[in-house]
Amino acid sequence: MNEYDTDKMFEVLRHENYFHTDSQEDADLIILNTCSIREKAEHKVYSELGRLRDLKTANPELKIGVGGCVAQQEGEAILRRDSNVDFVFGTDNLFELPRMLRKVHKGEKITKTQRYDRQKVRNFVPEYTFQKLQHSGIKAHLTITKGCNNYCSFCVVPLTRGTEVSRSPQNILEEDTKDYLNFIEELTKNEKTIMISEIGLDIQPDSPDINLQKEFFSNQINIARKSNLPIAFHVRNAEKEAIDLITSENIKDIKSVAHYFVGNYEYAKKLLDNNCYISIAKPFLRDEILAEVISKLPLEKLVIETDSYPQYFKKNRMRWTEPKDLILIVNKLSEILDVNKSKLIEILNKNAKNILGI
Repeated sequence: MNEYDTDKMFEVLRHENYFHTDSQEDADLIILNTCSIREKAEHKVYSELGRLRDLKTANPELKIGVGGCVAQQEGEAILRRDSNVDFVFGTDNLFELPRMLRKVHKGEKITKTQRYDRQKVRNFVPEYTFQKLQHSGIKAHLTITKGCNNYCSFCVVPLTRGTEVSRSPQNILEEDTKDYLNFIEELTKNEKTIMISEIGLDIQPDSPDINLQKEFFSNQINIARKSNLPIAFHVRNAEKEAIDLITSENIKDIKSVAHYFVGNYEYAKKLLDNNCYISIAKPFLRDEILAEVISKLPLEKLVIETDSYPQYFKKNRMRWTEPKDLILIVNKLSEILDVNKSKLIEILNKNAKNILGI
């Protein structure tokens, strides 16, 4: 992520007529893009700033900035501790560099570490910074998310980069991702890749064009077939479109899972006709109509799931889907299907292993 951010800084500054130099002595602007993952990260930043002090003395017009995760953590404290620093900016503020620099050139000291609402930064890479990716073969820096929702005791990412936010497929595609199929195919070669998941169709007011979604979905299905990998696909408000596509792609030869199923029986029947497994999640516990649909489905085509966990964007934790909910799902399935819980768990495990080929 830091290397990607640095690339984007270069692109933002290029539009302001800044150009890269290999010599600090020739620089009019020096930015330290910092990382706070490693031990004593702050000490290393201040140490590097100390080494730049002589340059500032020799060239008072030199502007020095600090960005990245340490800047997000330390904020204005950096300006107080080192008077040679002209501006400090956080992880949500990279693309405000031009405005900050204009103020800095007027003599202002700037601290910009404001954390923006996650929806505002959903597509957090401005289009004007899109450029021909500099890469060789199938490797390049391309970010699709920022932040993290898992507040692990050993990690500062949620604190320095905020909670998780994702870019829309359209926004990613526009960043010169014509080679994205090669990127995906390369990932399928990794032995840790066991499934191509969360593909599919989603029709909402802010969703990408449906034809673009269909193109992505079709391409991903074909990669799964070529790689002999199973798929799990998501469908929202697009049941007819999804059935039409998976039928035309003839996915019966691919181990497929309809993720987070909340449809009616007619939709479920068409999924089964395409040899899809149906995955049951928490909505099944509170939706009696959905429970009635599930009760009519063959057990050998069912699996269960928790969906994404944790779900901090849902203020009411009762609406989260958590691992503990699997027990509740099994209990209710056992009741409506009239199957012993031990036998039910055995069959569900067998179905999951069959999908994953383990």
